[in-house]
Amino acid sequence: MSTIFDVLLHHEFWGDMSAAENAAYKEAANTGGAVVRVETVDIQARQVSFIGSIPEFAIDGEVASESRSNLLGSFHTTWGAVMTPGSQLGFLVVRHPLNLESYTPGASDLRRIVVTLDRTFNTIQPTVLGPVCCRKCKQPISPQRLRARPGTHLCTACQASNEEIFNGN
Repeated sequence: MSTIFDVLLHHEFWGDMSAAENAAYKEAANTGGAVVRVETVDIQARQVSFIGSIPEFAIDGEVASESRSNLLGSFHTTWGAVMTPGSQLGFLVVRHPLNLESYTPGASDLRRIVVTLDRTFNTIQPTVLGPVCCRKCKQPISPQRLRARPGTHLCTACQASNEEIFNGN
């Protein structure tokens, strides 16, 4: 097992993102897994969350009997994606079927998910690689909101929902 982003997780660096994607899908096909397209890695004090999308068919409502570490395959990425994150950080292979504590439906057959792992080391300061995502719905927070409210953890819609609940509406 190797370490990336201060968690024990096998990972592979590839020359370009298409090679990383092909390797992830090959691993998933060989292991009966599915591929999470990781857009954000949220490194917090005790945990690291991989946030992205996965095909809906890879989600099962049954309770998984395996430990979380047995559900993970490799994280496939490029050095460039890690050093200067863009719209995609890489591909995380998960075993199928994957049981999720919560997920939100998307506009297509993809679902937004978060895979959270406990940090093993503390060599990286808490940070977010990729777009900052809402802690409630896991969708990216708009750059306009982040400029208006630096450090916010909720998108506009979820903030409004919280205020309605708090105000008793």
